[in-house]
Amino acid sequence: MAAEPRNDVHDFHEQLKAILPRLRIYALSLTRDRDAADDLVHDTVIKALTGRHSFQPGTNLAAWLFRIQRNEFISGLRRQRPSVPVDTAIAESLSQPAHQDSGLIMREFLTAFAKLVPTQREALLKARPGRNRPPASTQPARTIARLRPATRRQQSPEHPFQEGRSGVVWS
Repeated sequence: MAAEPRNDVHDFHEQLKAILPRLRIYALSLTRDRDAADDLVHDTVIKALTGRHSFQPGTNLAAWLFRIQRNEFISGLRRQRPSVPVDTAIAESLSQPAHQDSGLIMREFLTAFAKLVPTQREALLKARPGRNRPPASTQPARTIARLRPATRRQQSPEHPFQEGRSGVVWS
């Protein structure tokens, strides 16, 4: 049994030696430079020998080695990717604030607005800016008793929000 693992290692080395010319051709096609191709083949062989325990005998060694070589090539490209130092002032001028808050606020408003009694919704809709009177945000506080008569005076049959009790208090 001790001879079998030694034989597997020997077979692995022999198969690796047989595939080296193909690895070099593939490395040349990736790098288009002889020195870089030799370095890539060297790195591939080092990785293959280091990770030999993860190779399963009986599977395609060439495919395993080509995958290692391709991954090593891509890792090398990522390491060499140019990086440009970014000035903080320029980076801040290019960035934009997040817009998630406005969407959440609008969703909360619509949920709360939908829970209002129809007459309350109608009062809020009629108190919008652009009317004869100032917007609700600039009006002084009104009591429920003062708001009800104003709401009833503005009611008309074509508006569906005229039913129910009013409980709006202006602040």
